Amino acid sequence: MKRRRSRGSVVVLGAAIGVFETYRAAQRMGLRTIAVDVRPDAPALGLADERLIISTRDVDAVHEALLGRDDLRGVVAPASDVALDAQRRLSRRLGLPCGLSAATVRASHDKTYLRQVCDDLGLPTCRWATGVPGPPLLRETERLGLPVVVKPADAQSSRGVSRCREGDDLTAAIAEAAAFSYSGRVIVEEEMLGQHLSAECIVEDSRAAFLGLSARTITRAPRAITTEHAMSGELPGHVVDQVHDLVDALCRALDYRRGPMMLDLVLGADDTVRIVEIGARVGGDPLGELVRLTHGVHTVENAVRAAVGLPFDLGRRRRPSAAVGRIILPDAVGTVAGVRGAGPAAMLPGVERVRIGAQQGDRVEGGACLADQLGYVLTTAPTVCEARQRALDAVGGLTFDITTDAGDGAGEDMTKELMAG
Repeated sequence: MKRRRSRGSVVVLGAAIGVFETYRAAQRMGLRTIAVDVRPDAPALGLADERLIISTRDVDAVHEALLGRDDLRGVVAPASDVALDAQRRLSRRLGLPCGLSAATVRASHDKTYLRQVCDDLGLPTCRWATGVPGPPLLRETERLGLPVVVKPADAQSSRGVSRCREGDDLTAAIAEAAAFSYSGRVIVEEEMLGQHLSAECIVEDSRAAFLGLSARTITRAPRAITTEHAMSGELPGHVVDQVHDLVDALCRALDYRRGPMMLDLVLGADDTVRIVEIGARVGGDPLGELVRLTHGVHTVENAVRAAVGLPFDLGRRRRPSAAVGRIILPDAVGTVAGVRGAGPAAMLPGVERVRIGAQQGDRVEGGACLADQLGYVLTTAPTVCEARQRALDAVGGLTFDITTDAGDGAGEDMTKELMAG
């Protein structure tokens, strides 16, 4: 990649598979990147100019490591709601730009608080209950009826999330969610049925200056993990208008003035869009690339621009085309022994990118959460249906050899499952 003369450094909180594009975007802008991640083998560390092997939650340690530098221009937390608090605190301590309010950070990682905000504003949402595992929470859950979604109140990447269709599942689901919660608290939500959507926004002056919507596919119950994003201009205008109104109302209420925002939504049978979750960040890869290919706007680059105080670049918008991002999840528990077929898959018609995040020796947990993904495939075509078929063809050409805990390889079986999924 051709590098411009350095315009300073940006601190990137996290180096997981979902943030590759943030490092590349910053470097295209002439910024040096300082990666912060507690894992010395985090996938995106190789893209960074500098590495700090520190937890993104340890603000004091990160601040101490950066203190006294005069090259810092901003801090960004891509694809991590939990790290948004660190982004805000570090930016304030270091005197760097930051459009995050305390309320925006809280609504991004505290699902209970977001539900309260939506209820106070009268925004379309769902009925819900919250608490710690035990009889009181079970009694509160009974009034919701089934089906429900059980979540940690403050985790991410779909960790500990279960969709419950039977009452017998609730106790185990609540215990699992609590185990993944930083606070030990759980939120139980009436399941919102309909078409799942994701919105990628750029916020300026507490309004959505840009908004891109994708149709989101999730796994079958009991999990709720994203397996595909499909983006085009096919959603009705009144749906897009509803999402604009929701974003603007939330930004005003949370005093969120400038930066990226992503939302998970459900379009119900009554044509009403309801809020599932929000985050004051870009969605993880491949959403940024999906928006760029579909609308011509680079949301990831604009998130970096917000972090360093530069004006947004929204001038390349075009009539939407169709693109699909297919996320690859394992269906086996074990260790990655190898990956085959990535080169030929990348050469197939309409394939824009084959991103393999899993490395030999990596542990996988059978697709238990989004952080367990093996990679993704990104395709374009004149229609979503054609782009989806191209993505399935590319995924079908990949084989991930997994040595399971029983000692056998599961490569062929997993490839079949990925094609069917």
